[in-house]
Amino acid sequence: MNNETKEFYQAHKDKDFRYEPLPADIDPKMGYAVGKWVIQQLLDNKIGWIDLDLKSVNPPDYEDFGFNFKIRLETDKVVQHTKPLPIGDVKGVTVYNNKWHKLEGADMTETAQWWFDNSACDTLVKVNYWRLEPNGYVQPHNFNLEEPTNNVDTLDLIAWPIPLMICMEEPGLDCHTVVEDFGIVPSQLGKIFLINPNKKRCIVNTGLTPSTRQFAYVRAGIQYQRFMDLLTRSYHRALMIQERNDNNQG
Repeated sequence: MNNETKEFYQAHKDKDFRYEPLPADIDPKMGYAVGKWVIQQLLDNKIGWIDLDLKSVNPPDYEDFGFNFKIRLETDKVVQHTKPLPIGDVKGVTVYNNKWHKLEGADMTETAQWWFDNSACDTLVKVNYWRLEPNGYVQPHNFNLEEPTNNVDTLDLIAWPIPLMICMEEPGLDCHTVVEDFGIVPSQLGKIFLINPNKKRCIVNTGLTPSTRQFAYVRAGIQYQRFMDLLTRSYHRALMIQERNDNNQG
């Protein structure tokens, strides 16, 4: 990897953060209030990411994006269209930018249907795939489509392009997404993360097999309340996992 990426990786990979308890004046069952508070936590740079618990807002037969067999077959076809990007040792391809791009031999029907049915978001804005071979890397970057404000009350939560990272193919836990000031995102196959939109991040594949990630920008739109419920349930789960880990260490 280049010197910029190496220095960023070493400076931030061992950092950490804690999820703070909800303020006493916020009803933990009120998705709108909790969701706004969580987004403000991100904007205030108090948390590095949220692992989105999509199972909590979907039917019992819900299947994670990364585990859907038909989507994985589509991803395998998409990867064949990736080309080197000028941001490190990584290949990528854009499959959606206000419309689905036609890629020879790569049908995106199942992928598109999953986003429509399960994502708790109303509109796709852009979808990219990045593939990192072993020792591949992406240099420090922040590719927000729109810079968010520092105040959730002045942020258009219905139209804001929310940046998500979806883990499609992982070398165990060895492909590290390092977020500035917050450490390594616990990336695992199938997980979907909303990463702090203000901070830079780099990606370094220290594993022995490739990593494939989908990066999607979505708008909550008419599913705004469902998305805020998703944030609420995801944050509650993060707090429970944190408490369990604290108890195990104690």
